Amino acid sequence: PGVSGKHCSLRWRGGSLFLTDLGSSFGTFLNGQNKIPPQQPTALKLGDTFALGSQRQTFRLERKNG
Repeated sequence: PGVSGKHCSLRWRGGSLFLTDLGSSFGTFLNGQNKIPPQQPTALKLGDTFALGSQRQTFRLERKNG
């Protein structure tokens, strides 16, 4: 519940990763609190978390070991 069929996108641009909410019904949240504006790419950095619709669907940006 709370996650849209096409909720958000992640894209590499200029060496940075950007998160964009695609107009989801319940929103995409950055670092547990800030709802990002729809259709506006938001730069992510290591350690950032983002949630889809609620805190039950949370992801964390980490560096892969190796």
